[in-house]
Amino acid sequence: MGGAGRGRQVAPGAVSSARVRGAATVVCNAGGTLYAYRDRCAACQEALSGGHFDGRLLSCPSCGASYDVVAAGRAVNGNGHLDPLPLLASDDGTIRVAVSA
Repeated sequence: MGGAGRGRQVAPGAVSSARVRGAATVVCNAGGTLYAYRDRCAACQEALSGGHFDGRLLSCPSCGASYDVVAAGRAVNGNGHLDPLPLLASDDGTIRVAVSA
């Protein structure tokens, strides 16, 4: 069973975190395009929220691993990738992210 959560607009170059149906998520705005991922580093399994985001690369605050949010969350150095989530943004700035239970 899945679920969806709603959030507010995320400014370009920013990252926001939220819980959607109990799942921790991050939403990144890379050049005006939104990307959503589970809030979990592929390398150390810690939360990505609070990490550095340069507008394209999201870095884990715990281990420093970096992920390219535009390239499906692929790890910059090493193997692994973030878990992408389906996202819909409406004209009024509302963001909907779908997560599986």
